[in-house]
Amino acid sequence: MFGMSKAAPNPSIERTSQSLLRSLWPAAHANVRRHGHVFASVFSEYLMAKGYWIVRVDIADPERYKAYTTANARPLAKYGARFLVRAGKFENPEGASRARNAVIEFPTYQAAVDCWHSPEYQEVLELRLPVSTADLIIIEGYEGQQPA
Repeated sequence: MFGMSKAAPNPSIERTSQSLLRSLWPAAHANVRRHGHVFASVFSEYLMAKGYWIVRVDIADPERYKAYTTANARPLAKYGARFLVRAGKFENPEGASRARNAVIEFPTYQAAVDCWHSPEYQEVLELRLPVSTADLIIIEGYEGQQPA
């Protein structure tokens, strides 16, 4: 921002900054309408919706799958990912399911997409493919109005 080089992301500071900016957004949005797009572009990086991987996996070889879970830490960390759900107890009241589920949060939708397509993750993925079957979607988070 403003021609400065970007330091390595600190997830804790990022979450705090995003929360603060979201609380300021209504006033900022009013200024955008009065003063134009430049003001919005300053905030846009911080107000982007988060991205998520929603993953469902059946594991055929748990021992070999451990190599994947160990190796995926590096590319996931590089793109700012954090696990919201990782295995754990679940109920499947509707539709099909798999034995293991995960929800992985990224700072932005683009970070989630970039991580998936990165050479680092594609290399790690080769560890998982022969020992598991998965369904994975990359989805943008929702920042709109919530039910009252």
